[in-house]
Amino acid sequence: MSAQEIKNNIKTYKEQVGKVLDLSKTVFRHNTEWHENMDFAELFNLTSKFTVNQMLERDMFQERLKKQKPLWVHELLYPILQGYDSVALQADVELGGTDQTFNMMAARTIQPNYSQAPQDILTVQLLEGTDGKAKMSKSVGNVINLDDSPDEMFGKIMSLPDNLIIKYFNLLTDVSLSEIGKFAKEIKQGANPRDYKVKLSLAIVGMYHSKERAIKAEAEFNRMFRDKKSPTNISTFKLTKPGSYQIMDIVVETKLAPSKSEARRLVEQGAVSLDEKVIKEWKNKVDVKSGMVLKVGKRKFIKFIS
Repeated sequence: MSAQEIKNNIKTYKEQVGKVLDLSKTVFRHNTEWHENMDFAELFNLTSKFTVNQMLERDMFQERLKKQKPLWVHELLYPILQGYDSVALQADVELGGTDQTFNMMAARTIQPNYSQAPQDILTVQLLEGTDGKAKMSKSVGNVINLDDSPDEMFGKIMSLPDNLIIKYFNLLTDVSLSEIGKFAKEIKQGANPRDYKVKLSLAIVGMYHSKERAIKAEAEFNRMFRDKKSPTNISTFKLTKPGSYQIMDIVVETKLAPSKSEARRLVEQGAVSLDEKVIKEWKNKVDVKSGMVLKVGKRKFIKFIS
């Protein structure tokens, strides 16, 4: 990526992390501060602390080798450079997912060479996304974003597979462990999982927005999915002029999808409709007029106005 692309990608990071950290007590650093000025002597010094055998112990690398997929030399350097970040920050503790354990341990190997005590590490379980399969990831498209609207956040949580309910309670809420244990027992005994998804949705939306907005999001969700009604407030999009548009273009232009490739994927999945008529071919052109409603997925709506 170019420096500008990276800059664009981090625009909203502070806003999002501010939902869980006190920004007035938080310092943000860019590792270009130290990596841009690192010379070969320093890099060779770092790499001399590790063996290729150690690098290849990583589960991810083992999987790639088993499948005879390429493993690039620069990928072997990544854990070492991440470890050096802890040196530059003089880190006491590093927090990361269990998939980052190897990288965080690399820092503990490097730090004593710079007269620093090895950092402690705190790992957390990985969280499956809304598909219930892959790790939550923006590139996979199975994410619940911290900056999602209350309605969007509530709806995504309600779409979770039942087997993730208890894990989400454990990892994402401050509901007591005894209460969560009670929920798990009741579900196992045949209670309706939907009732617990509602509790989960209320807890998470309440945490990132407010209790009041969470209750409103529940009412809106019931209106749309239980009562089969349109949303109370549909965003509008002003047409330059009524006419024929390729469906992918209009989906991207209304910002209901971030790119044409994503719009195409949604159309192919049957997730795009215009005035309740599903569009099945991404190459299709559609006649768009004022008053029509474009729907993408289960929760995204746009009403066209002139």
